[in-house]
Amino acid sequence: MTVVQHIKTLIAGLTAKEKEEVVAYLAEPELAVQQSESLRGDWSAAFPTGDNLEDELRDIRSAWEHEWRSEDFAR
Repeated sequence: MTVVQHIKTLIAGLTAKEKEEVVAYLAEPELAVQQSESLRGDWSAAFPTGDNLEDELRDIRSAWEHEWRSEDFAR
């Protein structure tokens, strides 16, 4: 059963007043789905500002290369 089907099943058991309350709740503008213009816009709040991603990736890559070249990895 999908979420929508489950919601429809639940709504079928509501009174007319309860259905009106559900419709009023769903009509709230704060609940409207907002479409962003880009994926960066969607995720921009997840990353701290001022960090240089290229430097971070370079550091990670360097650590991996060092590990791969180590004797422990070669065994």
